Amino acid sequence: MEAGIFRYKLDDLQTKIISDKYKFVLQLNTKRATERRKPEQISSIDQPFNHERFNFTKVKKHEILFEMKPVSNHVGNRLDVQQNNITAVTAEKEHNPHLVIINISPLEYCNVLLVPHINSCFPQILNQISIKLALEMMLLSSKKSLRLAWNSLCAFASVNHLHFHAYYLERDLYTEIAECQQVEGTLFETTDWPVRSFVLQLNGSDLQSLTKDIYKVTSYLHANNTAHNVFLTRGDCPERRPDGRTIRVYIYPRQSFYGAKTFMAFNPAVCELSGHILVKCEEDYNKLTEETVIEILKQVALPDKQFEDIKTHIQDLFK
Repeated sequence: MEAGIFRYKLDDLQTKIISDKYKFVLQLNTKRATERRKPEQISSIDQPFNHERFNFTKVKKHEILFEMKPVSNHVGNRLDVQQNNITAVTAEKEHNPHLVIINISPLEYCNVLLVPHINSCFPQILNQISIKLALEMMLLSSKKSLRLAWNSLCAFASVNHLHFHAYYLERDLYTEIAECQQVEGTLFETTDWPVRSFVLQLNGSDLQSLTKDIYKVTSYLHANNTAHNVFLTRGDCPERRPDGRTIRVYIYPRQSFYGAKTFMAFNPAVCELSGHILVKCEEDYNKLTEETVIEILKQVALPDKQFEDIKTHIQDLFK
């Protein structure tokens, strides 16, 4: 921070909890709203990767924190960084690392970006490799406050280069405990949250099955042109098993939003849909209520009939 790498100092974010049923966590982050890089214009959930626009292969050397390298892939690769841009090489073939980089426009404490296979230049569409990597990152930390978040195109993704946000939020979220009901097999849905969503969980240490289940849902949504957000947090088992806590994965099908980001008091992206509300200005921070937060969230939620249609098709995938 002192080296001037970030676009602004985060300092101590003003934070408060709306003391009603859902305990929304509000944070005032005016600098993120005014000083961040201009978001990319998004016109389609299938928008192709554009090498001419900003992407994470263009980040500066000092923005790179480290590489996530699964043990099975440890074959002596090395990462060279030249001329302040990433150039990845190996003795035998091009190196294509999973990088963790800083977010120069942070939304919370320790906000980093996980960029799977950075040199593949994947657009912001989930694949099984990236999903499993995100789950592995969650399990590398024992802190319950670690959250991972992902926005699809047309769901407030600002860079069309595959990435997750990771950050610590030292406040409890209602989504950690929200009531769910079983849809089919390992698939649940929320019954006690303002925005309807699908919920999956980690059973034991079976990352592979959870990865495949998440991909079943997100690939269906993408194939059917439905914008969506994904949020990973530790929380209660949806079926209230006595063994307690797990990793919950929320998948929010939602209305598409086109163009550059601009929206009311806050942008209803993945964090906001999960109860962490990033407010743009002090006036709104002071006057937002649970009712007005829910009203904004519901503006991007799918109509019940559309959600039910999607649920019917996704339910079939879990039979």
